[in-house]
Amino acid sequence: MYKEYLTKLGYSEEQIEKITSSLLIKDSLEETSMLTTQATWAVLTSLGLTKEEIIKITVDTPNLLCISAGKFLEKYNCLMELGHTEEETISILKRTPRTFTLGKDKLKERFNFYLSKGYTKEELLKMLNSEPVLYSLSKENFLDKEKFLSEYGFSAEEIKKMSKTAPAIYGLSKDNMKQKISYLEELGISPDKVHKMLVLLPSIFGFKIETLNEKINNIESLGFTRQNVVAIISRAQALFSINFEGIKSRFNEYIALGYTQEELVIMIKRSPTMLTITSDKAKSTYNLLSELGYSKEAIHKITKTVPMIYTYSPENIRTNFKNYNFRSDFIYVEKVNYR
Repeated sequence: MYKEYLTKLGYSEEQIEKITSSLLIKDSLEETSMLTTQATWAVLTSLGLTKEEIIKITVDTPNLLCISAGKFLEKYNCLMELGHTEEETISILKRTPRTFTLGKDKLKERFNFYLSKGYTKEELLKMLNSEPVLYSLSKENFLDKEKFLSEYGFSAEEIKKMSKTAPAIYGLSKDNMKQKISYLEELGISPDKVHKMLVLLPSIFGFKIETLNEKINNIESLGFTRQNVVAIISRAQALFSINFEGIKSRFNEYIALGYTQEELVIMIKRSPTMLTITSDKAKSTYNLLSELGYSKEAIHKITKTVPMIYTYSPENIRTNFKNYNFRSDFIYVEKVNYR
């Protein structure tokens, strides 16, 4: 009877099997289960979830179908009281439905525990909206990860900074994090630089080794040696967070501005952050130099000498160039203070 009811709601045979085997529903409780499921669907529908979304989250977390409408709304309201907006609360439900299997007191306990670790309420809400799984993380797990990072030399302030940037690190296993640290060091990056990279971009911990290798191989395909790439990413770790199409697009934009591949490789080796700015930013910097009266030859000369100028703000460029009376066809690059 219950399986037939789930079929009418739109669940597949495989999904029904997962739900019923997880809930271990007895024949004598089928009618009660139907009523609870009906109430759950009514609540979720009233919150604006589509049929497909309801099926997805209840297959992911079948226990949602056992929660009374009153208890469900109690948890929903609890999250709102903690400071999440309605939109954020529904997002938490869709992304991490098991959060709603926790009791109201447990949700509050987790929230207050994180506050006791020194995060402000605003910081914490941002972290929890980014990684709702933190609500399901035990105190012991959190403290264990904190201890692990501390033993690897990260200060309390660095750990806090890392967790605010990438709260997902607390959901990773220690072996996973050890693997990423070893991988970076095996590339030839010094432990000090690895430490700095992970503080600045802790999301590296979350990448698969295969993904990291692919990113390195892709950058190498633009004309760099493996040694070049390692040096580049150790100085511009943000490249790990940019997909290759984005990096390639930036590279080709510079080519379109008239640089040869060989010139560009040398420039990027000197200023890796050239690949982290948008193509529009590169083009606008080039156009600004042209507007200031510099010829194409002059622009190429100055940017090949000081490629980092592509990362400077328009105000910075205007201020520095205004202080010098250069001719547009000849530039004494070594005399300019571009910073």
